[in-house]
Amino acid sequence: RGSRAVPDKRQFVSELARVCKPGGRIIIVAWCHRDLEPDKRLGRVERAVLGAINYCYYLPKWCSGADYRSLFGNPPGFASSKIVVEDWTRNIAPFWPAVFRSALRWRSLRGLMRTGIRTARGAVAILLMIVGYRIGTVKFVAVAANREFS
Repeated sequence: RGSRAVPDKRQFVSELARVCKPGGRIIIVAWCHRDLEPDKRLGRVERAVLGAINYCYYLPKWCSGADYRSLFGNPPGFASSKIVVEDWTRNIAPFWPAVFRSALRWRSLRGLMRTGIRTARGAVAILLMIVGYRIGTVKFVAVAANREFS
């Protein structure tokens, strides 16, 4: 039910390393939260926004782009010097207001009323994603990593 998001990111990256042939490349794109300074955590409002998005979209705990860099570098077998994490947030963030505007059309609202609570939760999540991007908490990253030769 719900999202196919991966709750255990460490296990996910280990499995990617297992199935990727030596010299192969893995590319993923993911919603993340902003990178954090060492020994810092997200603020109360940030945690509330992410928690509400998780509830609406059935998502597991979020991590940051820096977390992905660390996961790919520890010990799965990807070449540390070849791990690239790029922040695509500026390119993706405008998508959410466009989706919200399209949902405000009468036809969309009528359809939303007929489909039930799951779809309504998704509509609320659209607003929460917009908030998350605007406060700088929600990020969208692309991660590329090359598998080391055995």
